[in-house]
Amino acid sequence: MTYMFDNFKNIRTFPAKTMVYIDGVFAPELSEDRADLPLHIIHIGKITGDVNWFIDMNEQQDVFLTTRIETEHDTKIRIEINTNLPNLLFDGKIFVKNTGNLMLDIKANNNSSETKVICKTKLFATKNSENILTGISDIPSDVLDAETNISFSALCEPNVKLLKISPQQRISSIPKSATHDASIFRPAQAHIQYLETAGIENPELLLNQVFLEEVI
Repeated sequence: MTYMFDNFKNIRTFPAKTMVYIDGVFAPELSEDRADLPLHIIHIGKITGDVNWFIDMNEQQDVFLTTRIETEHDTKIRIEINTNLPNLLFDGKIFVKNTGNLMLDIKANNNSSETKVICKTKLFATKNSENILTGISDIPSDVLDAETNISFSALCEPNVKLLKISPQQRISSIPKSATHDASIFRPAQAHIQYLETAGIENPELLLNQVFLEEVI
């Protein structure tokens, strides 16, 4: 399989059934059907408008989601994950650079016992952008030994108009583990000073770049 370096930079691929989308459009020439392996969904490029990604896990197949996209203008992205069979894993790593007005809503439903849902989002919010990130984990009372983790991390340019992050949980049973978190990345002064003593020019820019490029 051949990939374009610029589009797939910092996206780790592995043996899997792959479904690749560029600018929200399925790219069969970059996808590969291997039903005996985990499913790896990859979104790259630019997305604008209303987008719904429903990931219904109805087969005994783990699912990995890697998203490296740019959003502009008014964009609403809704991601819903449903683990409908036991012993399934969903692992999502989402990177978004937003230059417009973004609403990102993630809903993770552990619908069966001994399932694990991980969804980690990194946001680069540019000047004058508006950013609303929400996420909710739902574990019903009859689902046992489930694991869930929804997290958001943001790096903001100066003069961002709005940044609102809201991870939530709706858990009716005792899970194996349930975590959520939100953070805003700022290089620590100790890190900056250490890099300066090592002869690194503009260490703050370097640390920001590490945040942006570390998709995996």
